[in-house]
Amino acid sequence: MTYHTVLQDPKREESDMTHEEEQFVGTMMPILDEKQRRLFLGAYSKCLGYGGVKELSTLTGVSRTTITQGKEETRGTAASA
Repeated sequence: MTYHTVLQDPKREESDMTHEEEQFVGTMMPILDEKQRRLFLGAYSKCLGYGGVKELSTLTGVSRTTITQGKEETRGTAASA
């Protein structure tokens, strides 16, 4: 199942994200490679705060482990930019 299928699944749990946030994630995912998706989702989960990893995992179908790995990989990058 791809993230496109997950985004359009009518049985998907109700999201706390706004429709615009879901559209933003859905727009970004197809243009990113695997590493970029991991980093994007990791960084975005930080913006969402508590529950962000689960929320993005449910939305995209990407595992929580992968998103958490991306979150760890982006730790400290904003300070060094």
